[in-house]
Amino acid sequence: MRASYFAIVAAYTLLSGCAVGPNYKRPELQVPASFRGPAPLPEPQAASLADLKWFEVFRNEALQELIGVALEQNYDLRDAVTRVEQVRANLGITRSGIGEASTRS
Repeated sequence: MRASYFAIVAAYTLLSGCAVGPNYKRPELQVPASFRGPAPLPEPQAASLADLKWFEVFRNEALQELIGVALEQNYDLRDAVTRVEQVRANLGITRSGIGEASTRS
């Protein structure tokens, strides 16, 4: 009996803490006429950041040099480009019918 009384009192206490009085009014806020922050940006120019190549975004000469070296010495990229060129050549041969003529004779 004592435990149920304690549980009822605890539940009442917890639930009454969540209640907001019936006469609650939202406080009036004074809102500025304009949003605070920096002045609006000027109109964007014709060349957008999205129009630049990814390596042109970084204007550091040392970084530009490293990017150039990486592109030149990337053997995986060279192999991939070579494979794509081989497949395109084979596709051209297949579409032209040259491969069929040589197998028939």
